[in-house]
Amino acid sequence: VNYPDPPPPDETCKNAVLVNGDFLCEIHRVLVKGGALILVTDNAAYADRMQKELRRCRQKFAPLTQTPGHADLSADGGQFFTCGVPEDYGGSYFDTFWTNGNAHARYYGHAVKTFD
Repeated sequence: VNYPDPPPPDETCKNAVLVNGDFLCEIHRVLVKGGALILVTDNAAYADRMQKELRRCRQKFAPLTQTPGHADLSADGGQFFTCGVPEDYGGSYFDTFWTNGNAHARYYGHAVKTFD
């Protein structure tokens, strides 16, 4: 999921985001065991929020082993997100905007389905 819309600044609707518990349950349902969910955002607060949602689903998803050279977003280990994207990440329409724009930090999350 590349650059999902972040939550509204005033948090008027807590479910007005794509990546929430319901979304993660549905992704878990359709992924094969070992399948990957990759999330990329340039919004640090949203990366933190998605990471918290993934941690709530620890029984369904596990973080991919950390990519060397990427900064951790949390100190307690088992983090799903890193600051920066891997060299082999590829790209997307929105990533082109990022590259040609203001070049804010990007946050890369990689979770793997643990069981069926």
